[in-house]
Amino acid sequence: IGVAGFLRFANLDYAEFQGDEGRALLRATAVLQGYDNVLFLHRKGPQEILTPAVTYALTGRLTEAAARLPFAVAGVAGVWAIYCLGRRLFGPLAGSAAALLLAVDGYLIGFARIVQYQSIVLLMTATALLSLVQMSESPRRQTMFAARRITFAALLIGAGVLAHYEAIAAAIPALYLVWQARRQVALATMGVATIVGALPIALFYIPYVASPIFADTLLYLADERIGGQPPYNHLADFFIRTTLYSTSYAVLLQIGLVLAAILTLYRRAWPAPWSWVAMLGLVAGVLFAFVNPSWLTIGGQDYTVLFFAALFFGTWALPGVDKPERMLWLWFGLLVLVALFLIAKPRTHVYVFMIPWALLSGMMIVRICVRLAAAIGSGLAHALTATALTGCLLLFGAYAYWYFVYNDVEILGTWDENRPAGYWAPYSQPDDQSIFGFPNRSGWKAVGVLYDQGVLQGPYASRNTDAWVTDWYTRGAERCLRNHRYFMVSDRLGHRETERRAAILGELASSHHPIATILVQDRPRLQIWQPGAETEPDQMLPIEQFISEFDTQLSGPNFPLYAPAVEPAIQHPLTIAFGDQIMLKGYALDRAAASPGDTMRLTLFWRANQPLETRYVVVNLLRRDTDGAVAAQAQGEPGCDAQRTTDWGVGELIQDVYYLTLAGDAAPGRYSIIMRMETRDTGDVLRSAQGESTTIGALEIEN
Repeated sequence: IGVAGFLRFANLDYAEFQGDEGRALLRATAVLQGYDNVLFLHRKGPQEILTPAVTYALTGRLTEAAARLPFAVAGVAGVWAIYCLGRRLFGPLAGSAAALLLAVDGYLIGFARIVQYQSIVLLMTATALLSLVQMSESPRRQTMFAARRITFAALLIGAGVLAHYEAIAAAIPALYLVWQARRQVALATMGVATIVGALPIALFYIPYVASPIFADTLLYLADERIGGQPPYNHLADFFIRTTLYSTSYAVLLQIGLVLAAILTLYRRAWPAPWSWVAMLGLVAGVLFAFVNPSWLTIGGQDYTVLFFAALFFGTWALPGVDKPERMLWLWFGLLVLVALFLIAKPRTHVYVFMIPWALLSGMMIVRICVRLAAAIGSGLAHALTATALTGCLLLFGAYAYWYFVYNDVEILGTWDENRPAGYWAPYSQPDDQSIFGFPNRSGWKAVGVLYDQGVLQGPYASRNTDAWVTDWYTRGAERCLRNHRYFMVSDRLGHRETERRAAILGELASSHHPIATILVQDRPRLQIWQPGAETEPDQMLPIEQFISEFDTQLSGPNFPLYAPAVEPAIQHPLTIAFGDQIMLKGYALDRAAASPGDTMRLTLFWRANQPLETRYVVVNLLRRDTDGAVAAQAQGEPGCDAQRTTDWGVGELIQDVYYLTLAGDAAPGRYSIIMRMETRDTGDVLRSAQGESTTIGALEIEN
């Protein structure tokens, strides 16, 4: 627990908020600002919004450490709950080993160091099952105790589902335990427990399902996550990604322990030589699956899932398996099959089977220790086991320290030069997709302070940092690639990001000049560029001189919020369809009347009905009603050229800004606001119900 706490709490305030954290925090801000439907926009449970919102409301400001602290606490408490659960199932050695493995597990460390739901799911799942295990151990005469345990477990699972619907995976072992104890649980108790567990879920999900947003969420989950052509095979991706979060030695150890546990089952269930044939087949199949992932590809479809389904079915059906062990195999096996073979993009969501995996590993360590005790004596066996576990704790914990806690040098960002020696990795470069919780500070707080001080004024652009992050740290400054006054280039984690940053800087050198560089620990991490020739020297600004001012003065909830973090009230609502793909939901204009030479801000609000495969350009005109004279024109790709239509999420509100500068000789009169959508590559027009050109409003030009 001490190791788990150190790896989760130490330097918790160092890393800047990452993409998914920024989204949760902007929406926590929206809760405090009174936006009604922001929880439904999140496409998952509300917990990771409401938890920081509570801290925000109580303290009036939100720093990285304050926002992340509840999740770090949940992460450590979850490790303790796993120890208690493992101890109940297989004894103190199993509980200690399982807790050790999860204490240094990179996924759980990373998720405990960010504003995300996974630590809550871990804690709720472990404590719910601990409650049910206590119920199954109670004497039959203590029916009231069993009723309390099962009701409490149902409430915990319901709370977990409020964090994310992935928590429903806890129902697999929970239902198994309830079924095993069915004789001591009255039917009325089951009914009460179901109601208690369903109540917190219903409070959120019933209105969510009834809202029009839910249909978009289902489409997103079906297209982006589940996909349409299972089965898949994510074994290679799982191994490479997992060996980044945790050292390869830890991953290989747990794979070996689980294989050993399955081999033990086969040996107990079947007499020789059949048990040996089964064991050889298992080992050969697993090796083929990792070394040659296409070994079961038939007709272009990968059927590796069939081998693993048969493997796990054996653990569920073989005779002589103890109830706790069978529960773990059912829990682990089903989640492995779903995550690695039936979901299109599991990525870090594989964390869902880390708990049963660690418990199975702890169970097998106990069996190894028992065999050693029979062979060499109890004292020596326990000493060897303790030494081995201590060695694992040091080896795996040191890896976690270098990657997650140490920040004098960001190891993942400088992997080629500073990776810890002695840790073998199966890749030449670490994967930089879906990486969470690793130290990364680029210096965005300095940008927010510079805007607040008036040093920076006007729109900015940034092509290599998520808008969720920049919106938080710039305190809602306008982000516009098309009409930017500043271009920010930050130094982010990952070799692909490093290459992308170098390419962006190369492009900027021909049209921009740097005016400021933010230093983090005396190293340049974020550059601010301005269009045009150099007129002033590049200033070197250490981030340390901005952090305190940002945290104390600028971390409050009162700053502008934009779509898609929220859905603002649309000044002029519309419902205009462009083909069957796109809907124009309305527009906003910063003035009702203007004079020649004025610049107006036109904001269009779009929503995609289905995924788009074509990039469109929006053309906007101000045309006089009497003679068709054009007074102003602005065009570009949506979102100030930063939100290509091919990147639009289904159902997501797109806020699209254009600046229309009126001609100095524009005659007074009534002008219509006319727009059209053209294919970016060919110029073909996407027709609306009005035809090729669509009139959306009007403006009066005065003398």
